[in-house]
Amino acid sequence: KGAPYTMLADIHLTLGEWQEAFNNAKWVIDNKAALGYDLVADFQDLFDATKHDGITEHIFAIDFLGQLRGGSGENDDLMGPITGIRGGDAQGWSVSVPSMKVYNGWNSRDYRKKVSFNDSTLVGGVLTPYTEYQRIQRPHQAKFDRYPGGSDANTRYSDHNYVCFRYAEVLLIAAEAQNELTGPDDALVYINEVRARARNWAGTMTDFPADVAAGLNQGQFRDTIIDERRLELAFEFKRWYDIKRRQLGDVVFKTDTAASLEPHENFNDNKYLLALPDDELKRNPNLLPQNPGY
Repeated sequence: KGAPYTMLADIHLTLGEWQEAFNNAKWVIDNKAALGYDLVADFQDLFDATKHDGITEHIFAIDFLGQLRGGSGENDDLMGPITGIRGGDAQGWSVSVPSMKVYNGWNSRDYRKKVSFNDSTLVGGVLTPYTEYQRIQRPHQAKFDRYPGGSDANTRYSDHNYVCFRYAEVLLIAAEAQNELTGPDDALVYINEVRARARNWAGTMTDFPADVAAGLNQGQFRDTIIDERRLELAFEFKRWYDIKRRQLGDVVFKTDTAASLEPHENFNDNKYLLALPDDELKRNPNLLPQNPGY
C-alpha cells in the first residue's frame, strides 16, 4: 500500500508541488510500522542479494531469481550500474564507469562510498588496485556487483531484487518538500535519520556523516539535500532525474567547481528532453512542435 503513496510523493516532487509531495511521503513515514517499512541497520545489506526477501527498506522492487534463464533474455538483469569490474583478469571495463571526480569527491569516511565502489579486485588471488587495471583505470561500481547471490558472469541472472523505491528516499523526499514549505528546521529530522544510518560502518558506529545542523537557510539546505540524494542513492537510477528536476545541468556537467562531478562534453539545455520520434510526429501532427534542438 505504501508504494503508490511513495510514487505520488515522487511525482509531486518532480512537479514542484511541495505540499502534496510532503503529504504523501509523510503518510508513508507515519504508517511505517503498520506497513513494515524501516531503514535497515547496515547500508551494505541493501545490496546483498541473499538478504533481500522481506527486507524492510524496500517499498517497490523488481524481483529476479538467480541463474534462471528464459528463451529471449528473460530474467537477464544486465544493467549499467550492475556489471562491476568486467573481465576475469581485471581488464577494467564496464557499461558505465564513474569519473574520478565522482570517486575523489566522496569523503572516504562515508561508509556508503565503501559500499558503492570497488577500488580493487582479486586477480590470480592477488588483490589488485584500480590503478593496475588494463583498460579503464578507475574504481568501478560495486553496489550490485559485490553480493549478487546466485548469478552468472558479470552478475547477470542474479538474485538481486532491484529497488525502485526504498524508505530512505521517502525520508529524503519529505526533507526536500518540507524545506520548500517551511524551511530547513522542520526538515532536519528526515535527512538526519538517513545520516544516522550511514554512521553505522558494518556494525561499528562512527561520527561521519554528522547530522545536518540547524542554521542553514533554505537555499543551503536545498543544496544539502540534493547532494545527500547523490550519495545515498548513487547508481540507483535517480541522479539524472534530480539534475533535470532542479535544472542543474550547467552546474554538474560544465562548471569547474566541486559540484561538477559528472563531466559531459556536449551538454546543453536541449538535453533535458529527448526528441519526439519522427514517425509519431508524422502520424499525429498535434504533437508538434518538436522539442528544441532536434
